Amino acid sequence: MKNIEKHSKFSDLISMCSLDKINFVYNYTLNNFKNEGDIFEIGTFAGAITQSLALGSLDFNPNIYTVDKFIWDNDKKKKFTNLNFEVDDDFFPYVNNKLSHLKNIKIFKCNFT
Repeated sequence: MKNIEKHSKFSDLISMCSLDKINFVYNYTLNNFKNEGDIFEIGTFAGAITQSLALGSLDFNPNIYTVDKFIWDNDKKKKFTNLNFEVDDDFFPYVNNKLSHLKNIKIFKCNFT
């Protein structure tokens, strides 16, 4: 299994997922995406899985559309104490900046409930 951290365009992003899961998505995309359309993701959080999809399919460069509410909550505040977000803060600009190195990603802020 290839390690996403060795990819030249990898950026270390916060995540609710383990590195094993991030690598699984990266390797799954590397081995299975056949350039047959776009990729849609619901629940971006901070973009670690989004990045895995993008880097795993980079040879084909599909459009990747991803959506989230981007509202900081108590769980995020407890887990990521090093970030200066308060509960109910909009963290869309943070994620948009963190994924800006990948040009084929389109990020949408939406309350999809």
